Amino acid sequence: EMYGYYMLAWTMAITIFRVVYPVTGALVPKMTELVAQKKDDLVTVLYHKSCQFINVLAAPACLTIIFFSESILRVWTGSSDIAARSGIILSMLTLGSLLNSMVNMPYVIQLAHGWTSLFFWANALSLMFLVPAMIFAVSEWGAIGGAIVWPLLNTFYVIFCVLIMHKRILKGEFTKWFFQDIGATLLSALLIVVTMRVIYEWLNLNQGRLVPLFFIGATTVVAFLFSSVSAPKLRHSFLDSIRVMFSNFSKTSKAAALK
Repeated sequence: EMYGYYMLAWTMAITIFRVVYPVTGALVPKMTELVAQKKDDLVTVLYHKSCQFINVLAAPACLTIIFFSESILRVWTGSSDIAARSGIILSMLTLGSLLNSMVNMPYVIQLAHGWTSLFFWANALSLMFLVPAMIFAVSEWGAIGGAIVWPLLNTFYVIFCVLIMHKRILKGEFTKWFFQDIGATLLSALLIVVTMRVIYEWLNLNQGRLVPLFFIGATTVVAFLFSSVSAPKLRHSFLDSIRVMFSNFSKTSKAAALK
């Protein structure tokens, strides 16, 4: 029974990869080309811009799932019992997926440089850790214990693999990656999601299915907007797009009024 709850949560927790993986896959040829041409400045710019873009895509959605996991499952399945049993599992697994999305561009830059050994050995070490950790965690805490292993594993990737990578590739860029590419976009989205969660509880909106669905969707959108504005490499492009959109809307409205 708990295996079913775990797989239900896992199915939702990995949906973010359907967005992240195509983006990183599309960036591999361009990054490889710039590295081969030894255009280090352009490589650095593309790396940071891509990291921020991926985190802007992943962080708002993942944080919303983490903080509204039970409500999302109740809306999705229509069962309060399933939501109560799977909610914390979904939160843990989604946290792991968010952390995993953060190492996608560091992995791409390593591929572009032809350096595959770091993640190979990291995966080998993680496999040695993963199997006994899963056995112990599941035996002690059930499905919740198994879910906790996923974010712990990806915390290892985020802290150690990326830090080691920046000792060899894009030296001196780890601080910028950590605070600007990840920290700024993550914290802005987190601030919005936590605030919306407090409002959600205060107004007791966890009733029915339509109201929670609308509120959760609005939370994701607002968090995405704030996260986009907080990304240094994306802020101006995003604001320019908003200006163009409103300008076109204004022109269309005026044209319609004249008719």
